Amino acid sequence: QVGSTTAGQNISLGGAVSGPYVLTKVGADIVTISGPQTCSGLSVNAGTLALGASNVIADTMPVTVAGGTLAFGAFNDTIGSVTMSGGNITGPGRSP
Repeated sequence: QVGSTTAGQNISLGGAVSGPYVLTKVGADIVTISGPQTCSGLSVNAGTLALGASNVIADTMPVTVAGGTLAFGAFNDTIGSVTMSGGNITGPGRSP
């Protein structure tokens, strides 16, 4: 899990998260990922998970948005599948 309960706080992850783990965004803050993510899944439960570059999510990675926002911004990415039970996906570069 990555995130903070402090709204408006920004956290940047420039490196990769890899292995049999789901990267889960929690808390009210903004986390920006800019390194290649090769973990087994991505989940947004609260706050904002923002892309800081194009092609940071593995093309076959499943993504779950249960709350909060997955923000593509101006970046493009291809992802495996999307499951939404709440929250938002924003940005002109989104390509689910």
